[in-house]
Amino acid sequence: MARKTKEEAELTRKKLIKSALLLFSEQGVAHTTITDIAKKAEVTKGAFYWHFKNRLEVFDAIIDEYSTPIEDQADVMLKEGQDPVESIFNTVEFFFSKVESSPELIALYDVSYFKCEYTDEFASRLKFEQEQLLKTKDDFAKVLAKVEASVWPNKSDDLIEQISMSMVDMILGTFMRWIGSRSGSLTSQVRDSMAIVLKGAGIKFN
Repeated sequence: MARKTKEEAELTRKKLIKSALLLFSEQGVAHTTITDIAKKAEVTKGAFYWHFKNRLEVFDAIIDEYSTPIEDQADVMLKEGQDPVESIFNTVEFFFSKVESSPELIALYDVSYFKCEYTDEFASRLKFEQEQLLKTKDDFAKVLAKVEASVWPNKSDDLIEQISMSMVDMILGTFMRWIGSRSGSLTSQVRDSMAIVLKGAGIKFN
């Protein structure tokens, strides 16, 4: 009986996560209430509060359910690849191919970029997102630092810093534009833009 209750609780939690994502995507975070989420999941508000304190907690759970596993895999690919430039492209292709083939991930990033007002309870989420962008920039910088001088003759610490920031800006801009339009291949667009940034920095690759 206890096992069945635990399984039922987990099923309810996943229903709430899925329902919240759907509603956030359809009507925005600000216009979605806890009552809406519970109703969509066909559970009581009490059931919602059993699993989550507020909308921020369920939003964090959405990220943990759909985005975090892919981001963690991408982090490993970027850091453990043998060839730095190849690692960058392989990571980009892996991550964005996963995104554009997943309705849940597309909906999540659509909400994050266009349908979430980062005020009140969500102010801490904005700070976290900003910290993650800086972490991504630092991760790119560490990989770029491994590029051999024969591949990047004009490499310098200042240039590494500039290019790693440009990579983040390019990815974010391309990603947001694609989420808004859903036009063409996201993976190809990010890869092509990445190639322009790296070649513009003087890095040699095929």
